[in-house]
Amino acid sequence: MFIKIVVENWKKLFIAIGVLFVIFIVVSAALIHFTEKPEFCNTCHLMKPYHKAWTESAHKDVSCLKCHIEPGLKSHIKGKIDGLMQVLEYASGRYSEKPVATVRDISCLQEGCHEKESLRNKKIMFKDKVEFHHKTHWQEHPELGKNISLRCATCHMWLTFDKHVAVDENTCFICHFKTVPVEMITEQCTKCHTGISETETHREYMAEGMHCADCHDTIKTTDAPVLKQMCYFCHADQDKLNKIDDRELLHQKHIPDNNADCISCHELIAHGKE
Repeated sequence: MFIKIVVENWKKLFIAIGVLFVIFIVVSAALIHFTEKPEFCNTCHLMKPYHKAWTESAHKDVSCLKCHIEPGLKSHIKGKIDGLMQVLEYASGRYSEKPVATVRDISCLQEGCHEKESLRNKKIMFKDKVEFHHKTHWQEHPELGKNISLRCATCHMWLTFDKHVAVDENTCFICHFKTVPVEMITEQCTKCHTGISETETHREYMAEGMHCADCHDTIKTTDAPVLKQMCYFCHADQDKLNKIDDRELLHQKHIPDNNADCISCHELIAHGKE
């Protein structure tokens, strides 16, 4: 009798454990599913302006994780662990008020998203007036350093929270106008403002060999230097700070190695007509 009671109790215990395990699996699956939705991101007050910008962007139908976690099971697991750590930091009050995110090319160019060859051969009109070609920007740029190429987020970045993965023209100005002498300004201008020499207002001046800067004297305000003060936001090691003049080393360490943006280091170049 005693053995029978013990066996029955063990059966009940195993059944209870089994039921609890099933409930745990179901609840965990539901939580995992919910935490992968943009609505979960919006539950954090820090993310609300970024979520709002996402809803108004061209990527509003693309899940946050599709871009912010690289393809593959290993990356997905790592992303979930990183997300859990962010939740713990938020719950404990040990968090930054300025979230930092990195979106790598592998996410942009994954299957079902942007196709590199298609983009390479497609002409895009930026702000309805500037002709843009991806193929001239994806190539290597030896003037920056050995084996350094631009990446998607070099241009499609987020200088302000209200522009979600938008192209910030300040990056364009840094690349096209930095260290460019006045006699080369026109060459840089016409790379974007194509057909300007055929317009009625410019035809005569261009034919005479005038430079854009002859009239547009505020075509650029600075030469986009790297201010050493900017280094202090990330670095405290004096040995590293002493290498600020090693241009190739700086570009290698910051662009391909750490996915830094041009604007993170360079002073902005103001550019305009007047």
